[in-house]
Amino acid sequence: MKKILEALQPLGRALMLPIAVLPIAGLLLRIGQPDLLDIAFISAAGAAIFDNLGILFATPIANRMPRLSKIAAPAAEMKAMSSRSGWPMRNSSP
Repeated sequence: MKKILEALQPLGRALMLPIAVLPIAGLLLRIGQPDLLDIAFISAAGAAIFDNLGILFATPIANRMPRLSKIAAPAAEMKAMSSRSGWPMRNSSP
């Protein structure tokens, strides 16, 4: 059991920042809505974070996993961007 927890610890550390950012993004998105404060750039900041959730989660996970090579983080970013924007990638699931 201890080995399993030690193996999952880098994953937990990698997920701390993306999970900590989500409530802030939600607050920014809500505060900027027209029925509350109607501040467009605050709403846009929250929307930008939610639009890039794939990159926000993929990059730290690829950086923290010890068995992955140094190319894993840029590859994870490219995959996250391609699935969001519709860029064709080989072996990508719909």
